[in-house]
Amino acid sequence: MRETPDPRPFTVIAGFLGAGKTTLVNRILTGSSGTRFAVMVNDFGAINIDAGLIASHDGQTIALTNGCVCCTMSDGFIQAMLRLMATPQAFDHVVVEASGVAEPSKIMDFARLDPLLDPDAIVTLVDADTLTDRLADPKISAIVTAQIRQADILLLTKSDLADPDAAEAQLARIHPLAKEIRASHGNVPLELVLGTGLWTPKPCADDPALDLPFHTLTLRCDRPIAHRRFADWEAALPQHILRGKGVAVFDDQRTMLWQRVGTRNTLTPAASSANLSEIVLIGTEPIDIAPLA
Repeated sequence: MRETPDPRPFTVIAGFLGAGKTTLVNRILTGSSGTRFAVMVNDFGAINIDAGLIASHDGQTIALTNGCVCCTMSDGFIQAMLRLMATPQAFDHVVVEASGVAEPSKIMDFARLDPLLDPDAIVTLVDADTLTDRLADPKISAIVTAQIRQADILLLTKSDLADPDAAEAQLARIHPLAKEIRASHGNVPLELVLGTGLWTPKPCADDPALDLPFHTLTLRCDRPIAHRRFADWEAALPQHILRGKGVAVFDDQRTMLWQRVGTRNTLTPAASSANLSEIVLIGTEPIDIAPLA
C-alpha cells in the first residue's frame, strides 16, 4: 500500500505592487538550508537565480542544486498547483508569490481544501515608504487594506526609506493581531516568516472579490534609447502609474533594469544579451504615454 506523505506547509507571500515580494522569493530560493521549497511565481524573468544554482530548466520549472524548485504560474494558479501536487514527495514546503493586486486569502483557500497541504501563514509585505499614499488612494485602498487584514505576518519593507514607527502604527490600527516584522532589502531571517504555523481563519476571507480598476501597458523598442529621451519619458509618466518594471537598452551599449514604485524610479545594471527594450506599466487609469524612442 502506497504511503500518503505528510501535509506540506503552504505559505502565501502577498503585498501590493512593488512591496518587495520578489526580493523575498529570491532569498527563499537561494537561502534554503535543508528545506526543499517549491516556490510558485508569475514570471521567471523577475527571479534572479545564480546560474551555478540551476540544475535544470524546462520552461515551467527551474530545479536548483539545493533541492528547491521554482515553478511558473503562466498557465494559471490551479493548473500549476495540480502539476506540482502530482509529486508531493519532491518538496517539503510550498510558497506562492501572489500578484500585487491579489487577495491572499483566496490563494490560501487552496491549501485549506487539499489534504496534502497545511496552511502555514499569509505573509503580507508592506512598503513603509508608500503605505500612507496607498491607504489614501480611493482606487487602491480597498485591496491594500484587505491584504493587510488577511495577513498572519506583516513584513514591513523599505523601512530605511521612511519612518517605520509611523508605518507600524498604521498597520496596528488596521490589523492589531498580526505579527509585525521589519525588513530592509529582503533581509529577514527566513525562520521568522516560513514554517511559523501562524495561519488562522479570518472573517474577511469571505468578503466578495474586490473590483480593481487596474490597467496595464507594455512598451517595446528594438533600437537603442538615448538617455536624455528616456529621462524625459520617465518624467512625463502620470501620477496614476503605480508600478513599472522592465529592461532598457541605451545608446551607450548599457542595459539597465528600470523600476518604478509610486513616484520613485530606479535604474540598475542588468545582464542581458537582447537588444530589445521592454517595459510594463500598471496604473489605476487607462495609460496613454509616448513610446520609449
